Amino acid sequence: MKMVLKKQTVWLMTMLSLTIVLAVYYITSPDDVAEEDPEALEDSDEVTAMTEDEELVEWLSDEEMETTIDETEPSSEKGAIEEDEGTDEEAVMEGETETDSNLFSELRLEREESRSRLREEYTETLASEDFSASEKSEAYEKRETLQERQQLESTLESLIQSEGYEEVVVLSNEDNTRIIVQAEDLTTEDAVALNRIAADQLGEEEIVIGHQPTASK
Repeated sequence: MKMVLKKQTVWLMTMLSLTIVLAVYYITSPDDVAEEDPEALEDSDEVTAMTEDEELVEWLSDEEMETTIDETEPSSEKGAIEEDEGTDEEAVMEGETETDSNLFSELRLEREESRSRLREEYTETLASEDFSASEKSEAYEKRETLQERQQLESTLESLIQSEGYEEVVVLSNEDNTRIIVQAEDLTTEDAVALNRIAADQLGEEEIVIGHQPTASK
């Protein structure tokens, strides 16, 4: 009888030990840790995604910004300034301030004039008898694409302004889409946010981010 009780006691102790070992294993299992702390896993994924986004952000260089700005300045105004030798320093500074304040308007105007010329060109092709059916079909598709692009740019500018930027202009061409916002400074985090908004609207395109300091009042 004593031997039976002893065997039962040993068996119970063995089972108890096995139960404890299994309990410890499941408690310390990596899967269980992840399930118990989903926020930690989400934070890790978010950091990884942010790092990947930062690597995709492309910035407009200072030289590219200067070129973009120069393209909006009418040549006649440039010549008038160069020929006016009597212009004093105060007048020059006033002119620079006015140019800064009108920069975004000038960029949008230049963009619309360029699009207007293209739209007119496509319309003339459609109305002319000098072009084949395939050429007219191509012109029609380009005109429709141009219209869609204008709508996307307008929507994107509105979305970015809703993020707190007073001025923004979106300039698209065959190579990339340039987004320029009015801001004293633009962090990588800011650029990533702009990149995400643009990608949602435009799809997989090369997006270049730039900023222009707030104009002096």
